[in-house]
Amino acid sequence: MLFKQGMSLIITMVDAGFSSQVIKASKAAGAEGATVLQGRGTSIHENEHFMGVDIQPSKDIVLIMVKKSQRKIIMKEIVRACNMAKQGKGMTLAVPIEEVAGVPHLLKKSNDDSSMPDIESENKSSTKVDKNDA
Repeated sequence: MLFKQGMSLIITMVDAGFSSQVIKASKAAGAEGATVLQGRGTSIHENEHFMGVDIQPSKDIVLIMVKKSQRKIIMKEIVRACNMAKQGKGMTLAVPIEEVAGVPHLLKKSNDDSSMPDIESENKSSTKVDKNDA
């Protein structure tokens, strides 16, 4: 089931091993959880060379889905806790989420606001699907 939500995805990139700081800060500010992915940095300021080979530093990418109303508070706490005012400490950004499924614990809290309609129900009532199209 898909839901239209006032949700945001906070994406934070830090050096490998620092994701726990991001998660701790985000939870302290009201987030309920996070997903950590591994990646490599490719910034011109980060690449080092060893015997002619580029060495790209490992990164942790932390994904945190939050209500739009929580976004700024959580991002400010991440920036403060991870000292992101200093260059090279990482970056954080947020993108809006248009639809989401699979997180009923977050949706239940957000759906208490009756202004968040169920998209699947909207589509069923406004669109008929021809059997030949399926």
